[in-house]
Amino acid sequence: MAKKTYELTFRFPGPDAPGYLRRRREILEVMKAEWTTAGIEKMVEFLLQFVSEPKNRKDAREAIENMSRVELGALFIQLLTPEDADPNSSSPSGAGAEV
Repeated sequence: MAKKTYELTFRFPGPDAPGYLRRRREILEVMKAEWTTAGIEKMVEFLLQFVSEPKNRKDAREAIENMSRVELGALFIQLLTPEDADPNSSSPSGAGAEV
């Protein structure tokens, strides 16, 4: 059976969105998590809240799990520097992630 390919689109809140400090704390906690099954699950769950496409959570989870380390790093940089992001734009990532 052929693998499906999904393009992930993330929508991150800007620095003026409510919950700024909560998100910062969550980002730092996720980034400090150990590379264990539980730590990776925590990272995936954290990122899922920002996925706008695909709408299907199972597909989004699969695509996140297929991202490269470079793509994940770029996402966390965007999350840590929201003042550089346009809150009205979406950030595609994981282009062509196969699941």
